[in-house]
Amino acid sequence: MPLILGLNIGGTKARAVLIDTDAKVLKFSEGESFYLPLVPQEKASELLKKLITKLGERFDIVGVSSTGIIEELKDFFEIFFRTFFAEYGVEENKVIVFENIFAAHISALLFNDGVVYIAGTGSNTLGILGNKIVRVGGWGHILGDEGSAFSIGRKGLSAALRFYDGREKETKLLEEALKFFKAKSAEMILIPIYSNPNPKPIIAAFAPIVTSLARNGDKVAQRIIEEEANEIARAIHTAIRRLGNASLKIAIVGGL
Repeated sequence: MPLILGLNIGGTKARAVLIDTDAKVLKFSEGESFYLPLVPQEKASELLKKLITKLGERFDIVGVSSTGIIEELKDFFEIFFRTFFAEYGVEENKVIVFENIFAAHISALLFNDGVVYIAGTGSNTLGILGNKIVRVGGWGHILGDEGSAFSIGRKGLSAALRFYDGREKETKLLEEALKFFKAKSAEMILIPIYSNPNPKPIIAAFAPIVTSLARNGDKVAQRIIEEEANEIARAIHTAIRRLGNASLKIAIVGGL
């Protein structure tokens, strides 16, 4: 029976699952994420090998979903993964690469029409109605990622430092940020962020603290969550409006 390897490379983690053609899950593995345009190929190969080592040596079909596979980069992704899995005997045409928003849409709505919002480390929205496909957001952490763990974490840390300055209302965000980073001063919060070539996962990891404080009545944290929830609603509403069907199903997926 053919064995299928499924890979998902997100903003924080990479996951691998081995299944058979009856969709029975045989093995599962989780490891460090790697986004090819930002990670040297040698390092990416090392992380990928580590991720799949626990799954065995035989893969007949490989499906790879990753954040950020735009059309202009698809060839780059395909060459990397097809070259890598050739060493495992996988034929070139049996390594399929696609953007993770499509994997999210299929898994949530099972090939039906509707709108899916990914709220993970980053964020993205995909709406499908028949042959019509619309995208909203997905512009990355510098130009977008509204409604994501990164956006909530960044706003939470920014509010903490603004409170330290005296520019923000009273909040426990500073106290929690000092604990989170094991920092003795507000200035020391900057060290693990600005010394890291990819601080996105670290900042995103602060999001659960912001949400916890919001639940416990912290007004500043509540404002942040409200702003980000509105961004999620706005993105979904925009996709529905562009598709022209207000009765479409909606799904929200992701670690956040």
